[in-house]
Amino acid sequence: MKKNIVSQRLSVHQQHELLLVLEKAGLSDHLAQAVIQSPDNALAERIVRIVQESSTIFKTLTVLVDYQKSVFELVEAVKYSWIDPEFNLPLYSLKGPNSGKRAVLVRLLRFGRLIATDVVLGEMREMGFRPVTIKELLALGSLSQIATPQMSGIVGLGTTFLPETGMREKLVATIYLCRGKPELRLMGAYEGMWGKDWFFAAVEVK
Repeated sequence: MKKNIVSQRLSVHQQHELLLVLEKAGLSDHLAQAVIQSPDNALAERIVRIVQESSTIFKTLTVLVDYQKSVFELVEAVKYSWIDPEFNLPLYSLKGPNSGKRAVLVRLLRFGRLIATDVVLGEMREMGFRPVTIKELLALGSLSQIATPQMSGIVGLGTTFLPETGMREKLVATIYLCRGKPELRLMGAYEGMWGKDWFFAAVEVK
Protein backbone atom coordinates (compact mmCIF):
# COMPACT_ATOMS: atom_id res chain seq x y z
CA MET A 1 0.00 0.00 0.00
CA LYS A 2 1.37 3.38 -1.08
CA LYS A 3 1.69 5.96 1.68
CA ASN A 4 0.84 9.63 1.14
CA ILE A 5 3.88 11.64 2.15
CA VAL A 6 3.23 15.28 3.05
CA SER A 7 6.09 17.71 2.48
CA GLN A 8 6.98 19.62 5.64
CA ARG A 9 6.52 23.18 4.34
CA LEU A 10 5.12 24.52 7.60
CA SER A 11 7.10 24.39 10.80
CA VAL A 12 5.58 22.71 13.85
CA HIS A 13 5.17 26.17 15.37
CA GLN A 14 3.26 27.44 12.30
CA GLN A 15 1.01 24.38 12.30
CA HIS A 16 0.20 24.96 15.99
CA GLU A 17 -0.47 28.68 15.47
CA LEU A 18 -2.67 27.96 12.43
CA LEU A 19 -4.79 25.49 14.37
CA LEU A 20 -5.16 27.95 17.26
CA VAL A 21 -6.44 30.79 15.04
CA LEU A 22 -8.77 28.43 13.15
CA GLU A 23 -10.23 27.12 16.40
CA LYS A 24 -10.65 30.67 17.65
CA ALA A 25 -12.52 31.46 14.40
CA GLY A 26 -14.94 28.58 15.03
CA LEU A 27 -13.29 25.48 13.56
CA SER A 28 -14.81 22.46 15.33
CA ASP A 29 -14.01 18.74 15.14
CA HIS A 30 -16.96 18.32 12.78
CA LEU A 31 -15.81 21.13 10.43
CA ALA A 32 -12.21 19.93 10.48
CA GLN A 33 -13.34 16.43 9.52
CA ALA A 34 -15.46 17.88 6.69
CA VAL A 35 -12.36 19.56 5.27
CA ILE A 36 -10.30 16.38 5.62
CA GLN A 37 -12.94 14.21 3.91
CA SER A 38 -13.86 16.70 1.18
CA PRO A 39 -13.71 14.95 -2.25
CA ASP A 40 -10.65 15.88 -4.31
CA ASN A 41 -9.52 18.19 -1.49
CA ALA A 42 -12.09 20.75 -2.71
CA LEU A 43 -12.74 22.48 0.64
CA ALA A 44 -9.05 22.82 1.47
CA GLU A 45 -8.35 24.27 -1.99
CA ARG A 46 -11.19 26.76 -1.54
CA ILE A 47 -9.75 27.87 1.81
CA VAL A 48 -6.28 28.34 0.28
CA ARG A 49 -7.79 30.29 -2.64
CA ILE A 50 -9.61 32.64 -0.24
CA VAL A 51 -6.37 33.27 1.66
CA GLN A 52 -4.46 33.87 -1.58
CA GLU A 53 -7.06 36.37 -2.81
CA SER A 54 -7.09 38.20 0.52
CA SER A 55 -3.32 38.63 0.44
CA THR A 56 -3.25 39.54 -3.26
CA ILE A 57 -5.92 42.25 -3.21
CA PHE A 58 -3.95 45.24 -1.93
CA LYS A 59 -6.62 47.90 -2.25
CA THR A 60 -10.17 48.34 -3.57
CA LEU A 61 -11.15 51.68 -5.11
CA THR A 62 -14.36 53.03 -6.59
CA VAL A 63 -13.63 54.78 -9.88
CA LEU A 64 -16.05 56.85 -11.97
CA VAL A 65 -15.39 55.96 -15.61
CA ASP A 66 -16.81 58.06 -18.44
CA TYR A 67 -16.76 55.64 -21.36
CA GLN A 68 -18.12 58.28 -23.75
CA LYS A 69 -14.96 60.36 -23.47
CA SER A 70 -12.06 59.69 -25.80
CA VAL A 71 -8.71 58.50 -24.51
CA PHE A 72 -7.36 61.96 -25.38
CA GLU A 73 -9.90 63.63 -23.07
CA LEU A 74 -9.16 61.19 -20.24
CA VAL A 75 -5.41 61.76 -20.58
CA GLU A 76 -5.86 65.54 -20.59
CA ALA A 77 -7.96 65.37 -17.41
CA VAL A 78 -4.93 64.25 -15.37
CA LYS A 79 -1.73 66.24 -14.97
CA TYR A 80 0.82 63.55 -15.78
CA SER A 81 4.44 64.63 -15.32
CA TRP A 82 5.32 62.81 -18.57
CA ILE A 83 3.32 61.12 -21.34
CA ASP A 84 4.76 58.43 -23.60
CA PRO A 85 5.08 59.72 -27.21
CA GLU A 86 3.51 56.44 -28.36
CA PHE A 87 0.19 57.79 -27.11
CA ASN A 88 -0.66 59.00 -30.59
CA LEU A 89 -3.82 60.34 -32.20
CA PRO A 90 -5.22 56.95 -33.33
CA LEU A 91 -4.88 55.77 -29.74
CA TYR A 92 -6.44 58.95 -28.40
CA SER A 93 -9.58 58.42 -30.48
CA LEU A 94 -10.03 54.82 -29.35
CA LYS A 95 -13.60 53.97 -28.47
CA GLY A 96 -14.59 51.07 -26.23
CA PRO A 97 -17.64 48.79 -26.29
CA ASN A 98 -19.20 50.54 -23.29
CA SER A 99 -20.88 53.92 -23.27
CA GLY A 100 -22.00 56.35 -20.61
CA LYS A 101 -20.66 57.06 -17.14
CA ARG A 102 -20.42 54.28 -14.57
CA ALA A 103 -18.94 53.69 -11.12
CA VAL A 104 -16.49 50.76 -11.31
CA LEU A 105 -14.97 48.85 -8.40
CA VAL A 106 -11.27 48.42 -9.21
CA ARG A 107 -8.99 46.06 -7.31
CA LEU A 108 -5.27 46.69 -7.17
CA LEU A 109 -3.58 43.28 -7.13
CA ARG A 110 -0.06 42.76 -5.89
CA PHE A 111 1.60 39.38 -6.36
CA GLY A 112 4.85 40.28 -4.57
CA ARG A 113 7.14 38.34 -6.92
CA LEU A 114 8.57 38.41 -10.43
CA ILE A 115 5.66 37.44 -12.62
CA ALA A 116 4.87 37.10 -16.33
CA THR A 117 1.84 38.66 -18.00
CA ASP A 118 0.30 35.28 -18.85
CA VAL A 119 0.54 34.20 -15.21
CA VAL A 120 -1.08 37.45 -14.03
CA LEU A 121 -3.98 36.99 -16.47
CA GLY A 122 -4.39 33.37 -15.41
CA GLU A 123 -4.50 34.25 -11.71
CA MET A 124 -6.99 37.04 -12.41
CA ARG A 125 -9.29 34.56 -14.17
CA GLU A 126 -9.11 32.16 -11.24
CA MET A 127 -10.10 35.01 -8.91
CA GLY A 128 -13.03 35.98 -11.13
CA PHE A 129 -11.44 39.21 -12.36
CA ARG A 130 -10.52 40.75 -15.71
CA PRO A 131 -7.83 43.39 -16.35
CA VAL A 132 -8.97 47.00 -16.66
CA THR A 133 -9.31 48.63 -20.07
CA ILE A 134 -7.33 51.73 -21.04
CA LYS A 135 -10.24 54.03 -20.10
CA GLU A 136 -10.67 52.38 -16.71
CA LEU A 137 -6.94 52.72 -16.04
CA LEU A 138 -6.96 56.40 -16.99
CA ALA A 139 -9.94 57.03 -14.71
CA LEU A 140 -7.99 55.31 -11.94
CA GLY A 141 -5.08 57.65 -12.66
CA SER A 142 -7.24 60.64 -11.73
CA LEU A 143 -7.43 59.49 -8.10
CA SER A 144 -4.96 61.06 -5.71
CA GLN A 145 -4.87 58.12 -3.29
CA ILE A 146 -3.50 55.46 -5.65
CA ALA A 147 0.20 56.01 -4.93
CA THR A 148 1.98 54.10 -2.16
CA PRO A 149 5.69 54.17 -1.26
CA GLN A 150 6.24 50.52 -2.29
CA MET A 151 4.61 50.91 -5.71
CA SER A 152 6.52 51.11 -9.00
CA GLY A 153 3.36 51.57 -11.00
CA ILE A 154 -0.05 50.22 -12.02
CA VAL A 155 -0.56 48.06 -15.09
CA GLY A 156 -3.70 47.89 -17.23
CA LEU A 157 -3.58 44.66 -19.22
CA GLY A 158 -7.09 44.90 -20.70
CA THR A 159 -6.16 46.92 -23.80
CA THR A 160 -3.10 46.16 -25.92
CA PHE A 161 -1.54 48.29 -28.65
CA LEU A 162 0.96 47.88 -31.45
CA PRO A 163 3.56 50.67 -31.56
CA GLU A 164 3.98 52.85 -34.65
CA THR A 165 7.69 52.00 -34.81
CA GLY A 166 6.95 48.67 -36.50
CA MET A 167 7.88 46.52 -33.51
CA ARG A 168 5.65 43.48 -33.14
CA GLU A 169 5.67 43.54 -29.34
CA LYS A 170 2.25 44.39 -27.91
CA LEU A 171 2.20 47.30 -25.51
CA VAL A 172 0.04 47.96 -22.47
CA ALA A 173 -0.63 51.19 -20.62
CA THR A 174 0.90 51.77 -17.20
CA ILE A 175 0.75 54.55 -14.66
CA TYR A 176 4.41 54.72 -13.64
CA LEU A 177 5.28 56.52 -10.43
CA CYS A 178 8.48 58.54 -10.66
CA ARG A 179 9.34 60.21 -7.34
CA GLY A 180 5.66 60.00 -6.42
CA LYS A 181 4.50 61.74 -9.60
CA PRO A 182 2.47 59.78 -12.18
CA GLU A 183 3.80 59.22 -15.69
CA LEU A 184 1.77 57.61 -18.46
CA ARG A 185 3.87 54.95 -20.15
CA LEU A 186 3.37 52.17 -22.66
CA MET A 187 5.39 49.07 -21.85
CA GLY A 188 5.92 45.70 -23.51
CA ALA A 189 3.27 43.25 -22.37
CA TYR A 190 5.28 40.10 -22.94
CA GLU A 191 8.91 41.21 -23.24
CA GLY A 192 9.86 40.31 -19.70
CA MET A 193 8.78 39.77 -16.12
CA TRP A 194 6.98 42.36 -14.01
CA GLY A 195 8.78 43.17 -10.78
CA LYS A 196 7.31 42.56 -7.34
CA ASP A 197 6.48 46.26 -6.88
CA TRP A 198 4.12 46.42 -9.87
CA PHE A 199 0.39 46.44 -9.18
CA PHE A 200 -2.28 45.19 -11.59
CA ALA A 201 -5.69 46.83 -11.87
CA ALA A 202 -8.63 44.44 -12.20
CA VAL A 203 -12.42 44.46 -12.27
CA GLU A 204 -14.76 41.67 -11.16
CA VAL A 205 -16.35 39.71 -14.00
CA LYS A 206 -20.15 39.75 -13.68
